[in-house]
Amino acid sequence: MLPLNRRTKALEHLEGTEYDQYKQKLTESLDKLQQYAETTSHSLSPYTTHVMDSANQMHEHILYELENLHSKLVPIANEYKEHVLKAVEDVKEKLAFHTAELHGHVEPFLKARTCQLISYYVYLAHAIDDMLSRYV
Repeated sequence: MLPLNRRTKALEHLEGTEYDQYKQKLTESLDKLQQYAETTSHSLSPYTTHVMDSANQMHEHILYELENLHSKLVPIANEYKEHVLKAVEDVKEKLAFHTAELHGHVEPFLKARTCQLISYYVYLAHAIDDMLSRYV
């Protein structure tokens, strides 16, 4: 609601015009509306206080319930976390074993292939030398 001086200032330009009668009615209506708002505000004050108190109590209750739920869930979450970490460690151990086992199989295979490649290289090097010596 506009303060009284702002309302009168807003309606000033209507004074002395053909809308002067509307200004009077509008001013009266605004005054009645302001009185009604003030009366209603005072009469509703106990209810609004009650509503705010109830809302605060509900808020506190919800916070209490959330904290209670949190305190119940933390141990469960920690237990699951321990189980997951244990499972991860078990998988790591199994993978380490299999990796070592694979390394035991792969290493001899790689050594054999390296020896083969060296022998092919030596063979090709001698063959190239022989071909070059014939043509050069």
